[in-house]
Amino acid sequence: MLFLFFSTGEILQAPTIGLGLLVISCILFDFAAQACFNPCESLIYDTCKGTSQESSCFFVYSFMTSFGNLLNKQKKLLVFILFF
Repeated sequence: MLFLFFSTGEILQAPTIGLGLLVISCILFDFAAQACFNPCESLIYDTCKGTSQESSCFFVYSFMTSFGNLLNKQKKLLVFILFF
């Protein structure tokens, strides 16, 4: 309904609507990230439960996801620098 009264440029420049879109997109992104990671964490917990490696399983999982995220960000930065 809002698009009937305003053009797209006016809607995106409105501070309250822009802030609302930012908040909604951050909440949806956080939900999507948790929805992807929770099954993996529960699988690791079920696999390592009752073993001698139970204390180090989540450390290795956390380290590998953080390290992978770091490499991904570095790759994106390198691609951005090379092509733009």
